[in-house]
Amino acid sequence: MNLDEVLNLLLCAADDTDRVFDVFDVQQWPSGCLEMLCGLGILREASGGHLASCPACNGGHREKIEYSPSATGEDRMHIWCPESMRVAVTAEMCKGWEINPTGLARAIARSAGLEGDVHAIANNEYFYCGYLSHNDVHFNVFYSCGSSTCLEHLHSETIPISVAPPIVLMPSKQAVCEALDNMTPIVIPIKAVLAMTSDELVFEHRIIRQAMKSYFHSQHLAEFIFARRGDFWEVKYEGSNTVYLKDSVGMKYLGRLLAEPHQSIPAVTLLAAVAGIDPLIPTGTSGGSMDIQTRETLRQRYSELMEDRENATQMHDFGALENLEIELEQLSVELARQLGKGGKIREYSDADRVRKSVSMALKRAGAQIAKEIPGLGTHLDRAISSGLIFKYAPDREIDWEL
Repeated sequence: MNLDEVLNLLLCAADDTDRVFDVFDVQQWPSGCLEMLCGLGILREASGGHLASCPACNGGHREKIEYSPSATGEDRMHIWCPESMRVAVTAEMCKGWEINPTGLARAIARSAGLEGDVHAIANNEYFYCGYLSHNDVHFNVFYSCGSSTCLEHLHSETIPISVAPPIVLMPSKQAVCEALDNMTPIVIPIKAVLAMTSDELVFEHRIIRQAMKSYFHSQHLAEFIFARRGDFWEVKYEGSNTVYLKDSVGMKYLGRLLAEPHQSIPAVTLLAAVAGIDPLIPTGTSGGSMDIQTRETLRQRYSELMEDRENATQMHDFGALENLEIELEQLSVELARQLGKGGKIREYSDADRVRKSVSMALKRAGAQIAKEIPGLGTHLDRAISSGLIFKYAPDREIDWEL
């Protein structure tokens, strides 16, 4: 059993307050997993397991533990074996562990970096885990201990007042039957945002951030928008009016750069975004001359090369990196050829010409933006560098809605 499977068991147990893991269960887990979960406070010892492995049959089956008083008044434990009948079991065999809802709520709050005091509310049906801030608005985050969808008790004097809808993390996806203060809660299954390593829980912020951005967009509150809407791009910058600019290759390049600030991005990645084969923004167009089979072949090649590049970077394998950069440049030439306008294949002969073409497309898009939003045009001109690699490096953190 791997860590993902253990996490799934834990989250199912969080939805079932009677679930107890016995010795046999935890023996199937990776080494050190039980100790880690107890150390984080997610598991605690239960009064005893429900089942014990049969020592008479070398653990070949598990049976319900039964208790009977001894002459000294202490409980004796046994199971009934189909072959050996009544079989005594030791206290060690009967150990059990259960979910500690408070510990799990605190672990979620730590891994997510939430601010605020974790505490139980609504008769321990929910835990307030803290809040996340987005554009200076607090989103309160709650963890549901079970499948309850009654949210009327999510108010408390100990919970900060927020104009934003609450975020409710549930063990399983539940339909919330009512709104809270005329706001529909953001309900997210915990499985979608939690992962587990050998020593901690890991919280994936992407889904929650996207939910918060969607709320701001629905309320027209987002300050920084660079999002494609069909054949146009919705653009807004620091209090400016929202404008809609016609789609172009350069706008797609900008969208890809803004999605990964402060990262050195090769020209091939920008071309891949336009071609619809980049996993971060797989919404480009394949160009008139690229059929489905060609695109799939290029997608696979691009993914393999980028994965090899990341591995070589981590291993400081400079020889492999040099060879991979050559292959990526060759792929950029092929992508540029396939993305020719009007279905015509462009005759790019080398990667340098491809990079120059990408740089020019970015400049044209920047000039188009500067006409409508001068402040954003100045910002992009200062923050984007081009050449052998491309990088968007703003002088402050900007949370773009993309």
